[in-house]
Amino acid sequence: MLRSIRDNVKGKAAKVILGIMIVPFVFFGVGSLVDGGGVSDVLIVNGETVDQNELLLEMQLVRNQMLARMGDNPDYSQLTEEVLAPVAIESLTRKTLITQAVADMSMGVPDLMVEKLITSTPNFQVDGRFSVDLLNSFLANQRTTLPLLKTRIANEIQERQLNAGIAASNFSADFSSQILINIFNESRDVNWLKLPVVDVTKDIVVSDEDTQSYYEANKAAYVSEQQVIVEYIELRREDLYTPVSDEQVEAEYALQSEQFERNESRSVAHILLEVNDEQTKEQALERMAALKLRLAAGEDFAELAKSVSQDGGSAEEGGALGYAQQDGTYPEAFEEAIFALALNDISEPIETDAGLHLITVNDIDVNDMPTIDQAREEIIEQLQVRSAQAKYVAILEQAADLAFNAADLNEPAKMLDLEVKTSTRLGRNGPVLSVDAASLLNDKRILTAAFSSDVLSDGVNSDLVELAPDHSVILRVKEVFEPRQLELDEVVAQITPIVLREKASAQLQLLEQSITADIAQGSSLDEAAQRAGYTASLSTLSRNTTDIAFDLLRAAFEAPRVSKEGEEVLSLVSDSGDVYLYSIVNVETKEDQSSDGEKQVFLQQLQNIVGQQDVLTYMQALETTAEIERF
Repeated sequence: MLRSIRDNVKGKAAKVILGIMIVPFVFFGVGSLVDGGGVSDVLIVNGETVDQNELLLEMQLVRNQMLARMGDNPDYSQLTEEVLAPVAIESLTRKTLITQAVADMSMGVPDLMVEKLITSTPNFQVDGRFSVDLLNSFLANQRTTLPLLKTRIANEIQERQLNAGIAASNFSADFSSQILINIFNESRDVNWLKLPVVDVTKDIVVSDEDTQSYYEANKAAYVSEQQVIVEYIELRREDLYTPVSDEQVEAEYALQSEQFERNESRSVAHILLEVNDEQTKEQALERMAALKLRLAAGEDFAELAKSVSQDGGSAEEGGALGYAQQDGTYPEAFEEAIFALALNDISEPIETDAGLHLITVNDIDVNDMPTIDQAREEIIEQLQVRSAQAKYVAILEQAADLAFNAADLNEPAKMLDLEVKTSTRLGRNGPVLSVDAASLLNDKRILTAAFSSDVLSDGVNSDLVELAPDHSVILRVKEVFEPRQLELDEVVAQITPIVLREKASAQLQLLEQSITADIAQGSSLDEAAQRAGYTASLSTLSRNTTDIAFDLLRAAFEAPRVSKEGEEVLSLVSDSGDVYLYSIVNVETKEDQSSDGEKQVFLQQLQNIVGQQDVLTYMQALETTAEIERF
């Protein structure tokens, strides 16, 4: 209904934009790519061509997504052009097929929506206002265009709409759902025995000969990583700030006072009665009149909304729609009613395309102009940013040109009156020596630039690395430390626990073999365990059991439901090194005790899983029937 429509436009779509912004290549453009000249095609899908520029952008997108997934320990061998290009080609193929599919369905995204999402993005605003300078600076850095990015944003929104529609169309028969519920409610009686690794490690001694032998056999695993020392120059907008006088502050305050618009936000709730084949407008109005009488008699609006409102998106929350402003989010009649009401008053029935509404205002938040003393610090910062921004953008362009044409950073630094700084040793995961975690040398973008093929191998200055809208870096590799064979004394602390674990594992394996041999001679698991000095346990497990090791729980429910004749003892080694011996004694399906609401949530989760499979099947069908040529 009203709230869900609003959330879908302002919430999910906005998240699409923010998601794209995380990968640095974002919005608007100056109309043409920085690099001129023709570009070659890399892909043709059903006659539609995709060129090299689109591939480069997609590779950057894929690369940053992979970096984000890798966390603190990225594997840079998976971020090379050879690895990224095929992934990007497949991604572009999928996106092109989706674009063609939604076009066939006459699905579209209005330009106005895309533009509004772009201009309202905080990364391109200064003091809450859209900044063309920020935009152009960012675009020049990323070498992209307005048409290309607007198309990408629209495509992302369309893809989510298509996926949501396919997933939501899925259905399953009741008996299939019941089978899944029965599996979920299954319990298993498991007889199990744990052989803890600590029982054998306490008596194991790792000798120098042991570590030496392991080291000699695994030397290839103990090679240092490639390391570099980089030189870099930093460009900060704040370094360009100039003092601001009281007269400037007063003049700016006067200007902002003239332009200030008193904003009023109102917390709104409503009760909706639909007008449809089952309920005429007259019937809805009669019900509305009765509801107003109940409210006048003292009934709580929120409780009444929960019981009678036909807006499924807000009824459970007492009809709450959140805070509203006079910005066209809601239909005109609905919005006029909101701002005509006094606090806690109830409106007359308001008609929109959704039906008839009773509206109440629960809170009124008014934004008044602060005093000059309250606003002084903020105004000073605004004036400093405004004055420095144009200079900062110009310096970025100058720095990029100087660095591109220079053999090192000394000349650019001299021309820009900047200091050339030198890093400590850096590995691909950050500084080798412990440093402040907030240091820019820990930034993945710095490390990516330092270990990129052109900077590392060709010895050139890096492109401008934008760490924030007001902070950028240019770097070059000063010194490279190639990988070397580490000596035993450098890695003995790593090797010792590995050797200990191997020895312990071998002893546990002998103990396990002894117990299983006893069982093979006719003993039960309990009897064999006792003879070995252990005690087996019989546990009734459900899929939600939390008081046993997860490895054992998972294995117990992965085992066949019906064992062979007699006791079949299975084994597993946990991640911690412990050995478990276990057998499935009995399998039962408990009566489902879930409430209707819990069942509904469970079935919805299952539907989502199957729905995603339907999306995958649909995409496979599109690709199977398409004419695709890759170069």
